[in-house]
Order: sequence, then structure tokens, then C-alpha cells
Amino acid sequence: FRSEKSPSRKQTVAEQTLENKTYRLESIRCGKENCKCARGKLHGPYWYSYARVKDTVTSQYVGKRLPKDLEKKMKGKIQK
Repeated sequence: FRSEKSPSRKQTVAEQTLENKTYRLESIRCGKENCKCARGKLHGPYWYSYARVKDTVTSQYVGKRLPKDLEKKMKGKIQK
């Protein structure tokens, strides 16, 4: 078995909670052995939304940029 801990697949760049959802800007490691991200240059960053449904946290890919309406609501509120 492997004793060393594998690096995290995601790295949070920014985070903001709005209307019972948390939006995170994340850089991603794809997991391919010979990819640039295996050497430290992660993909993205990309926006994801997270929401709690009953006892489970669900995530949804939002995209490279936030939709304009969300961007306006969050302006100046994003925590880095």
C-alpha cells in the first residue's frame, strides 16, 4: 500500500456564499500521470457551486466565468 498522501485534486482560489449555495473558484488536478498538473501547474480555475441537500453536499460545474447576474450580486464580496 502507499504510505504517502496523494495531493488534493482541487485547490480553492476564492469562495463566496450566496442564496444557500457556496460558489468556489477552484484549480483542478486531472489525475493523468504525464499532465502539466502532475508537475504543479493546475487546470482552471473553474467555478463550482456547492449546496446541501438533506445530508449530502452536491456540487455542480458552473464554468470558467460566473453568469452575469451572479457576478453582479457578488461584486466586492468574494473572499480570497
